[in-house]
Amino acid sequence: MGSLEAFIRPKSLAVVGASTSGNKAGGRRWLSSVNAGFSGPLYPINRTATEMNGHRVYRSLRDIPGPVDLVAVLVPPGDVMDCIRDCAAMKVGAVVVISAGFGEVDERGKAAECQMRDILGSAGVRMIGPNSAGVFSGRGGVNLLGRPLPEGPIAIVTQSGNMAGTFAQQARAKGLGFASLIAIGNAGDVSIAEAIDLLQDDCDAKAILVYCEGFAAGEGRYLVERMRARKDAKPVVILKPGLTEAGRRSALSHTGAIAGEEAVIAAALRQYGIIRALESEEAWDAAAALATCWPLAGRNIAIVSDGGGHATIVADCTARYGLDVPEVGAETRRKLEAVLPARSSTKNPVDFAGFAESDPDCVGEVVRICLEDPDIHGVIFAGHFGGYFKMTNDAATQDKVSGLERQSAQQIAGYPRVFKKPVIVHTEYAGEQLWTLEPLRAAQIPVVPTLEAPPKMMAALYTYGRHQQAPDAREQRLAPADGMATAAAILASRPADSGGFLLEPEARAVASAYGVPTSRFRVVAGRDELAAAATAFNGPVAMKLIAPQALHKSDVGGVLLGLDPKNLGAAFETLARRAHEIGAASPRFILTEMIAGGVECIVGARRDVQFGPAVVFGLGGIFVEALQSAVVRLAPIGRKAALAMIEELPASRVLKGSRGRRPVDLESLASCITRVSELIDELDFVEEVDINPLFALEGATIAADCRIILRTLSDGESKGILHAGRPTKEV
Repeated sequence: MGSLEAFIRPKSLAVVGASTSGNKAGGRRWLSSVNAGFSGPLYPINRTATEMNGHRVYRSLRDIPGPVDLVAVLVPPGDVMDCIRDCAAMKVGAVVVISAGFGEVDERGKAAECQMRDILGSAGVRMIGPNSAGVFSGRGGVNLLGRPLPEGPIAIVTQSGNMAGTFAQQARAKGLGFASLIAIGNAGDVSIAEAIDLLQDDCDAKAILVYCEGFAAGEGRYLVERMRARKDAKPVVILKPGLTEAGRRSALSHTGAIAGEEAVIAAALRQYGIIRALESEEAWDAAAALATCWPLAGRNIAIVSDGGGHATIVADCTARYGLDVPEVGAETRRKLEAVLPARSSTKNPVDFAGFAESDPDCVGEVVRICLEDPDIHGVIFAGHFGGYFKMTNDAATQDKVSGLERQSAQQIAGYPRVFKKPVIVHTEYAGEQLWTLEPLRAAQIPVVPTLEAPPKMMAALYTYGRHQQAPDAREQRLAPADGMATAAAILASRPADSGGFLLEPEARAVASAYGVPTSRFRVVAGRDELAAAATAFNGPVAMKLIAPQALHKSDVGGVLLGLDPKNLGAAFETLARRAHEIGAASPRFILTEMIAGGVECIVGARRDVQFGPAVVFGLGGIFVEALQSAVVRLAPIGRKAALAMIEELPASRVLKGSRGRRPVDLESLASCITRVSELIDELDFVEEVDINPLFALEGATIAADCRIILRTLSDGESKGILHAGRPTKEV
């Protein structure tokens, strides 16, 4: 990471393709570099000029007499590779390739990006781009974006140059600026995740806002693991489009980023306290709140408003984002009633009912009373504050009212630090630079023009605050120490015709190796083995067809239920006939005990291309179609996280006992989820696991079926899976 520091804290800067022409990319970047106040040597590289803005011009990088920390490349695509070779030969600190026409165009361009990375990498040099819009650092005096930017507490990482411009406009409109900005472009070398990691160390950044169309393979996992490793990680907001098919196509065509599973992406970000935004303004507002406000320690919000309409909209939006608007306590109501007239509502929302328009000095007092309530965690004001004085044309009244408004604003400005609670102000006058609102802006209290913004901002503060307060839930792994070695041996001895998956008997054995309880079963290859196998069961059994052509057994009629173990011949003949119909040359048949009662669940796992192994839990059986819900976590997880998954399931009441059902053994169920998460994390040759149904019973949890899809491995990986299991680790 030390080599990345040169991108935002260089000691010297060279601009290859510099120009004094403001209508050219090289001209704009050179001029913004000059105007940024960079304190070190600035080296313009141009083939014809001799002097630019008081700086000597050099014909090439190799002509520069001293070391160069950061090089910006703004030359035609055909000249980029020569410049890259010069950078490698000089062992510069870092390179930003702003020139476009590479991986975003075609495969040939992608190959050129790889060549650039390899040339620079051989010299220990890192590269941002190509197709980067540039980088900015307020403290470093670096501005390679070609436009002026306001300074402030927000750091930006973006794949899109257009979005860099959008965020710059948001900053100017809302009076907040940037600590740093990295436009990653095609990410030919430095990745989105590495850029985020770099900006975590920017002392001026209080929050990081990311526009990300997609991660490269494994990059999402790198990001969240780095976030987890930091004890004081700055809050991160990610604006990630691509929820629709059209959006995914656009993202892929723009950056070539890999598309991951949306459910895994959403779960991974939530699991690690990263805020997911769906709209650009929502993303900016969330980052602004996280950069300037105290975290929200609980769900309870007090809403203070001029009137019922504003309060109602804000209250509804607050509830939609998972926060509460509870009635305030009796003591708080008594204090409010002492300040407000009888016509005002003091329950929450607190409604001034027109009183604040003539007596705006009461606003600060009401906000203070709400913040003093120990059961209130944050306050939203909604209305016309700051512009009450504009409701009259009388100059004397305007002077008096505006003075009282500014007085209240000065009071409110000091409250967050005193009470360590966030305050967010909505006002219809947020877009105007009114002196009445200046104390709020000076104290970096968010002042926003839309009613929906404050609840969304509070929700971001709550998500981050809850993640910060969460105890370290690391726990010792539950799976047997030899689980990996046992599973590898099962893989090595599986039937030759199994294809790219483990059939049920072998999949059950792997699950058992990781401590997942499975129902009793016997495998038979012919009818003559039935009698001996049936003696293992006292009650009804299921018989299932086992063959590579019947991965989804029920789809080919390969499952027969409720059979009498003493009379299995007819069932065997039926399944043997179906095996013949689907072309299964050497079928096997599995007998399993029928499990009565309990709740049918699904525990699965899959290996996401961006975020790696993840575990999934939901209700199965008749509930699958009816509820269509599941909970996802990145694997591995421990017992507490597994219990949280169960609790998070919308239909968890079914497991706790409802409509006469007995509650199931939640600890046993959580143990199964944990063990499956360890399985997918440790067994690199496993792509997917599907345990369905998993019966959650009153005193146990039992897997009744299991399927495992294998990952395609290289020769080296295939040889490596047979070594001893990994050492015990915390999860």
